[in-house]
Amino acid sequence: MESALRVYAVDDDRIILDILASILEDFCQLETFESGAACLERIATQKPDLVLLDVSMPEIDGYALCRHLKEDWDTQDIPVYFVSGHDDIETRLICYEAGGDDFIVKPFEPAELQR
Repeated sequence: MESALRVYAVDDDRIILDILASILEDFCQLETFESGAACLERIATQKPDLVLLDVSMPEIDGYALCRHLKEDWDTQDIPVYFVSGHDDIETRLICYEAGGDDFIVKPFEPAELQR
């Protein structure tokens, strides 16, 4: 199924990115990035409709990347969903304070991601 929905997934774990791709391949046009810098470089040329973002990454962590997107006029309206194994209230609150729109806990159910 070809979808016009463009989703960027950012996670430093290639296995997680492969799992996301297998779950979402029939639901959207997914591009994956192993770093926040690589995602920002791509966003400069093509904006996604949604970003799936890990919290813990080297160099630019998920919080910083989300804040960057939400502070930029050109990207502030792109929804950001954090996908993280950190399932505590403090982490969730920091994600929302950084501008995140939703939070999905790893391990996730495929149906949750597809919706």
